[in-house]
Amino acid sequence: MTFKTTLSRVFAVLSGVVSAIALTSLTAFAQLSTDAYIPENKAEWVLQQGDWIIANVEENTLQYVREDHSEVSEPIAIGSGINDGKKMYYLGMSYDPKTPEGIWEVRSKNQQNWWTVFGSEEANEQLFLRLYRVQGERRIYSHYGIHTTPDIDRILAEEQGYGSWGCVLTKYDDLKLLEKLYHINGESLKVVTTRQSTDEIVSLLQNF
Repeated sequence: MTFKTTLSRVFAVLSGVVSAIALTSLTAFAQLSTDAYIPENKAEWVLQQGDWIIANVEENTLQYVREDHSEVSEPIAIGSGINDGKKMYYLGMSYDPKTPEGIWEVRSKNQQNWWTVFGSEEANEQLFLRLYRVQGERRIYSHYGIHTTPDIDRILAEEQGYGSWGCVLTKYDDLKLLEKLYHINGESLKVVTTRQSTDEIVSLLQNF
């Protein structure tokens, strides 16, 4: 059995204990090209095929992990869902906006059409990396994703990262690196959202 098969089964087992809350979908518009943009790599991480990421939604940090979990990057700051214990009401829906813990896979990307939520100061695009919930061999569409926002600096500085409606927020440079890794991995990227430490998650995988 290959490591890739083993890791896939671990993700499948872990995913059996988590669930996702659906948010309202937003209208997409045509992909805009930013191929010439070279993002800053704050994690100083050399991307490799098979890399995946852990988003800690308690500490609001993101780390890259090698496929064989032999290396882990330095943490970078991210944002996650509003964590004040209140319900969010939107388009007739009532839900807890905290980012759910789970096992996900980015399986698609698109451009959104709501600049004040998805835009950036760095480029004329509104990139959205969509998260699909992993359930065994199935990948289930969700309304969660990874994106930036024009308000990202204030959210990270003043709200300790708690500023989204449930999605994972990153700075634009970090979002572009995740997009690059998504393509390196053949338009797929495994993501764990968790309140456990990276060491605990990696230890679990190593001992599986």
